[in-house]
Amino acid sequence: LSQGDWTEWEYRMMDSFGQIKQRFKGDQNEWELRGNGQIVTMRTLFRGNFREWRITDNRKTLRFKTKFGNISDEWILDNNRNGIFDVYTNFEGDPRAWSIADELDEDISFEMRMAMIFISIYYSTPKQ
Repeated sequence: LSQGDWTEWEYRMMDSFGQIKQRFKGDQNEWELRGNGQIVTMRTLFRGNFREWRITDNRKTLRFKTKFGNISDEWILDNNRNGIFDVYTNFEGDPRAWSIADELDEDISFEMRMAMIFISIYYSTPKQ
């Protein structure tokens, strides 16, 4: 996050690093993650509905959504074909601390995982 600009992000985790940004400035329905030579696209299933996403690296596609509709404290995959990935707040209604249950298949990339973490936290955090 750079000086209140919520449209571009950089991440670094151990040996992995990359950038996440809105594909089209001002359009929160589509994001792109670039890292470790991969591109992952995050797109809302229905325009303006930020509770359900299609995340793809053009090899695998995952549907990621809030577990309980309008409550953004917990995010899950819509099915467990690729394993389980659950992102949730440690305390209900408090987006400052998160836990991740990652039991995804090994062929799901770190970048796909990072995209789901980003969506969870970004759309659960109040913007000021």
